[in-house]
Amino acid sequence: MLRTISIALFFTLVSCSNKKNETAVELGQQGSGLVADTCLCSDLTIDSLGNILKDAKPFTGVCYSTYPNSDKKYMIKSLMNGELHGKTVYLGQDGEVLMQELYESGQTKRSGELERLTCDCNELKPNQTKNDAGEVVNIVELDNIPYTGKCRSNYPESHQIYLERNYKSGLLDGYSIYYDKQGLTMYMEKYEAGNLVKTIYETNS
Repeated sequence: MLRTISIALFFTLVSCSNKKNETAVELGQQGSGLVADTCLCSDLTIDSLGNILKDAKPFTGVCYSTYPNSDKKYMIKSLMNGELHGKTVYLGQDGEVLMQELYESGQTKRSGELERLTCDCNELKPNQTKNDAGEVVNIVELDNIPYTGKCRSNYPESHQIYLERNYKSGLLDGYSIYYDKQGLTMYMEKYEAGNLVKTIYETNS
């Protein structure tokens, strides 16, 4: 009888643990190796040093916020030891991912691993690295990481974009598009792994 009760208790505990892990995976804690706690972000507090706490202890896990009068999530944050660590995800009311940010020990790390990454071209910093052949290659980085994504530059004192560039692993890759002050395309350059392949001029009547 005692053995039967012990076996039943074991499976109950395993079931609870699995449910907690499933919730963590659903909210974006895949691959962390942690049994993550989950809570509402409003249940967390921030101390004078900027540490994010739950029950007066640095929080490790996932917190989320919901749309008013709804159980639909609009923001999900991953944290470790009281700091943002991993993905922060913003969702539309239909559940579509609107934007993602990547953090490491509280610092933003825009690595290009996230979809639809866009920045100001002025944020990109030039650097040099070596390719597989040992040749020195000029690349651009964002937050000290070779940039993958799109950058944009505007005309001075204007919201009008004059340049859009696409990068992959720090090299120009895809189309760079130049616009006039009316927002019309002037010309495009196509790059592959940092090399200019062709230029396309637009004729606007």
